[in-house]
Amino acid sequence: MRAPVLRHGALAPALALGLAPAAHGDVRVGIGLVALRDADPYLGVEDAWSALPLPLLETGRLSVFGPRAAFRLAGGGTTALELVAGWNFAGFEATDSEALAGLEDRDGSLLAGFALTREGALGELALDVLGDVADTHGGAVATLTAARPFAVAGGRLVPSLALRWQGAGYRAYYFGVSGEEVTAALPAHAPGAGVDLELGLGWTRPLGAHHRVLLDAVATALADSVADGPLVEDDLAVRLAAGWLYEF
Repeated sequence: MRAPVLRHGALAPALALGLAPAAHGDVRVGIGLVALRDADPYLGVEDAWSALPLPLLETGRLSVFGPRAAFRLAGGGTTALELVAGWNFAGFEATDSEALAGLEDRDGSLLAGFALTREGALGELALDVLGDVADTHGGAVATLTAARPFAVAGGRLVPSLALRWQGAGYRAYYFGVSGEEVTAALPAHAPGAGVDLELGLGWTRPLGAHHRVLLDAVATALADSVADGPLVEDDLAVRLAAGWLYEF
């Protein structure tokens, strides 16, 4: 059986694409570090690097990788239904840019829901349906992702294509301007629900028995209702990531 490439889902960095799941009855434990660079689409916000811990735990039904946890409810092998939860790092602080001064901060959010994954001869399909469980914005996100792994340079190269639907509540919170926030430079804006397109390319390679390097790039084409809004200056957002993982 081929190793599933999307088992860790969209909430974790796409660095997970190269990891195989634990064999039946096995336990996997690891720790690592990932450096992330987000080309932030918000007006006047400069791109910045950040570092995050990268814990790994797999016990058969339960898996944790980076900011995402999953529990398999049904299936296994080529098809799995999971209960998933993870942290969404979207948002900004009003102090991040002079252009955003006077706005309320947009905080990250805890998303949870279900993920359905199906392997096939041409790759893997995954559908995540998630909602805001901490009532930060009350919105929902659904992502359909297709990926296909290839053996390249001693590792696994995984191109991916994703369609991400974001509900009106999610987009109003992260990309809208409420009536109370209106200024001469920032008119009221309610982008409504819509779909973004994402292209990704991940590569992982083992270094000996315990170490692994992970590289990833994801480009997101924002929907017109977001890209044309007053808070956004770029219609393309690019995320780069480089990580290291040690598995015990």
